[in-house]
Formats: sequence, structure tokens, C-alpha cells
Amino acid sequence: SSGERYQLPEITDENGNRWNAVTIKMIGTQRLKDAMGLQQKMEEVDRLESELDGADDVIADAERELEKLRKGQIADLRSRKEPQDAINTLSAKIRKIMGEDEERFRLRGDLENKIKRQEKRVDDLVRRKDTAARKIKEEQDKLTGMEVSQQEMVDKYEVIIDAVARTLMKKKKSL
Repeated sequence: SSGERYQLPEITDENGNRWNAVTIKMIGTQRLKDAMGLQQKMEEVDRLESELDGADDVIADAERELEKLRKGQIADLRSRKEPQDAINTLSAKIRKIMGEDEERFRLRGDLENKIKRQEKRVDDLVRRKDTAARKIKEEQDKLTGMEVSQQEMVDKYEVIIDAVARTLMKKKKSL
């Protein structure tokens, strides 16, 4: 402190390559960006996988509902009888039966519409599940590609960290 000057040791790696502060900062910054990018991709893959996990249950519920609707339609149609004898004997009963038939056909149409909507819902859910599975595969492939492409930067980063650590352990030399 009384005017003495010191020469700080050079930062060198195990191969004898010298590293300056600008290069070290650049590689450290790039390594940080790469690590954050990898983290974001992993979070995206986790999110997509969690969406895909629930899709099977939703599809199964929708298929059970569809089957219930189909069974209800068949049972409803079997339970109703057309009273041919009443049609032949009384015109008043004819109007009543025709009204019942219209109601039955209306109910049948409603039930068929429900079945079609449920089938469409099941198809949509299956399509969304397939899309999510494809997206997960794409994201995993991108993540693997990122990891491979960033390996060189990770290696340089580790070399620099080792060189800085060894340099910090050296003593200052008096000039």
C-alpha cells in the first residue's frame, strides 16, 4: 500500500491458453443464456406432458357418456309399442298415437344429435391428445438438439472456471 505495485497472475487453463476478462464475460453470459433456454424448454415439455396426462381420463369419460347415450336410445326405442289395434278402432287414439310418435321421433332426433355431438367431442379430444403428443416429441427433440449444440460452450465455460480458480490460488508477485 506504500506505493508497491503488484503484477496479477495471468488466467490460463490447463493447456496453457490465456483468457482475458472480455472472453470470460462473453462465455459466461452465453452459458447463462443457454442454461435459461434449456430451462424454458424443459418447463414447456413438463407443461405439455401434464396436459397429455389428463387427456386419457377426459376421453374415457366422453366415450362412457357416448356409450350410455347409445344404450339409452336402443332401450327407449324398444320400450315403446305402436298400438295398431287402437289406430284401427278409434280416430281420437290415432291422433294421440301420432302425437306420441312425433314425440318419440323428436326424442330420437335429440338423442341422435347428442350422440353426434359426443362422438365429435371424443374425436376432438383424441385429435388434441395426438397433437399434444406430437408437440411433446418435437419439444423433446429441440431440447436434445439444444443440449448437444451447447455442449461446446459448456466445455469452454468449465475450462474458464477451472482457469480462474487456479489463478485465484496463485500469489501476487511484487514488481
